[in-house]
Amino acid sequence: MTFAEAYARTKRHVSISVSFAALGGGNSGAGSSSGDGGPGRLLLNHISSPHVTLASAVAASCALPGIMNSATLEAKDSSGKVRLCFKKESEGDIEH
Repeated sequence: MTFAEAYARTKRHVSISVSFAALGGGNSGAGSSSGDGGPGRLLLNHISSPHVTLASAVAASCALPGIMNSATLEAKDSSGKVRLCFKKESEGDIEH
């Protein structure tokens, strides 16, 4: 279920924050970073990232070295297939 599907079904706002050091190559389109090379946040919700799946957002928000290393954000495309959005290797590392 995506953020948009969850909002359409429940009319409740859900936001999940994923922290990272810097995107280093631009923005993924799903949120924004601080832009100064330091720690930033990716705020995922039905407005900023409507097609991202809730399950992948929760997993990405938990990615911490030594506890839960790797997480991938997934999003549904226009045909309804779940596709890789980008990968978060560990806290601070984003791979497009």
